[in-house]
Amino acid sequence: MFPWDPRFWAFYVGAVGRSVGLSGGPVPPYVMVTAVVFVSPIVAWLFVRRDRHFTPWVGYVLLVAATVPPLYFAFVSFGRAGMLGDDESLSATLAFGGARFHFWWGAAMIPLVWLAWHAATGSLRPRFERAGFAILVIVTMILVVPKTLGGWRYPEAFAQRVLAFERNESCIASNVIAGQSDFVCKYSSSGNIGPRLALAYDNGFVFSEDSGLPAPPPYSE
Repeated sequence: MFPWDPRFWAFYVGAVGRSVGLSGGPVPPYVMVTAVVFVSPIVAWLFVRRDRHFTPWVGYVLLVAATVPPLYFAFVSFGRAGMLGDDESLSATLAFGGARFHFWWGAAMIPLVWLAWHAATGSLRPRFERAGFAILVIVTMILVVPKTLGGWRYPEAFAQRVLAFERNESCIASNVIAGQSDFVCKYSSSGNIGPRLALAYDNGFVFSEDSGLPAPPPYSE
């Protein structure tokens, strides 16, 4: 999915929002977080260009750290924004982008993104100090407040996932043992599992062999 497709940006916004803790809710907070992260390399570069009194390595480290999240989220969006299909809405694509928290490269850099903004606003001329302080407060709230709104209850979320996997395993086992070649398990979004499971067996996938299940009946179109 390329940047000229709106779904690229919908996924991008969802992924960036999730990296600071957003999970569902209105779109504007996602857009604000994305704007802060997306503009961060420019802010860091302005700091490097304007401030002559800092240790050079500090500025360039902040510049690199601020550049990583926008690029990383772009790479992820390029590879995954189109996975839902051409007919999916932008809202569904945004929700898909923010549904799973595995964008740790971007999330790990958020503190350094904040430091880049702190350095840039702190290097403003004295007459702009108040404006710089106000900008830093706004950026801080955008990056930090979502982390206080919940959505980080991972033990409970993982427990639900484990329960879903266990129920899927039981469903698959009972259908295969019963000789069913077409079946759908309630806790899976994969649709008809039978043909896919048969294909896995035919190709000798280890996870199928280790499952202890008998081979399903041959599947034909």
